[in-house]
Amino acid sequence: NVSEGEFKKLEQNVFDIYKRLGTEPPDKLANGLYEIIGAGFEAGDALSILEISSKAATAGVTETAVAADGLTTILNAFKLSSSDAQQVADIMFATVDRGKISFEELSSQIATVAPLAASSNISFQEVGAAISTLTKQGVPASVAMTQIRSAIIATNEVLGDGAFKTLTLQQGLQKMYESANGSQNQLKELAGRIEAVNGIIGIAGDNFKGASEDLDAMAN
Repeated sequence: NVSEGEFKKLEQNVFDIYKRLGTEPPDKLANGLYEIIGAGFEAGDALSILEISSKAATAGVTETAVAADGLTTILNAFKLSSSDAQQVADIMFATVDRGKISFEELSSQIATVAPLAASSNISFQEVGAAISTLTKQGVPASVAMTQIRSAIIATNEVLGDGAFKTLTLQQGLQKMYESANGSQNQLKELAGRIEAVNGIIGIAGDNFKGASEDLDAMAN
C-alpha cells in the first residue's frame, strides 16, 4: 500500500542494508522485510528492525526472515516499540547462548508463551532466562515453552492474578515450590498439571540459583 516512488525507496534501502552489512542477499532481506511489515510495522520502523534482524540472524546462524518473525512476535506480544528491537535481539541471542535452543526454535515457538507472559506482567527477560534454564537441563525447546506457560497459569491460579506484579517469574515459581514444601506430590496438588510441576521444579528449588544467574545474564 505504497506509491511506486515509495516502493523504489524501500527497495533501495534494502540494497543499502545489504551493501553496508554484507549479510544475506537482498532477496533474503526482502523476505525479512515482508515478515516485519506483515507484523504491522511501518516502513521506517520496519527497515530499522530489518537491519537488527539481519545482524541477529548472522549471530544466530539462521535466516533474516526467521529472526524477524521471532523478533516481531516478541515486540508485539510484550507491547514494545521498534526502539526496543535491539534489546530484544540481544536477549534472544543470550537465551540461545546460555541454553540449548536454536535461534530458529526460539523464533518459531516463543508465541506459545509470550502473550500469556506479557498479560501476566512477566518480562521477556524473565521468559528468556527461564527458557535457558530449562533447555540447558535437556528439556526440548517446545516442551520448555509449554512447561513455562503451564507454570504461569498454575501460579496465577494459586497466588492470584497479580502475583507477577511484585515477583519475577523465577521468584513466583520459587514461591510455588516453597508453598508445596518442596514436595512433588504437594506441588502436583497445587499446580494441577504435570507440565507446570516440571516447569516449577526445573526453575525453583535446587535449580533456583542457576535460574537467578540466567536472569541476571539477561538483564546485563
